[in-house]
Amino acid sequence: FEILDYIEYQKPGQYGDKQTNRMGFDMAEQSEEVQAEIKDLRPGVTVKLGWRHDYVKMSSDGGATSSSSPDRRIFLFERAPTLLLSISSKGIEDDPQKCFIVLTNMAGNEAATLSFGTTPTLREMRR
Repeated sequence: FEILDYIEYQKPGQYGDKQTNRMGFDMAEQSEEVQAEIKDLRPGVTVKLGWRHDYVKMSSDGGATSSSSPDRRIFLFERAPTLLLSISSKGIEDDPQKCFIVLTNMAGNEAATLSFGTTPTLREMRR
């Protein structure tokens, strides 16, 4: 998966994952529900993922020998709306009466800027 943004991040200890722009995991370790959702995905679909990164010890011989490796279990898998925007406003110094409403997409890119003579109401923005 390509990561567009982190909503929350914690690095659990020395071996935890650093923040990055890509995330991978072992499909076989995921729940049947998550596996079904992922198999149904098409390229370009935006999803919200929540996952744990646990560093676990495994042994196949009753503990005589063991190996440690990351275990990345997905606990949240939601399809995001096609267009997800956040709204902010900004003024300009040379014309304090004018107000701009900035719409930003989920990736943090400016999608549109709307200009108003004064701070608009929600009804005025919908027009």
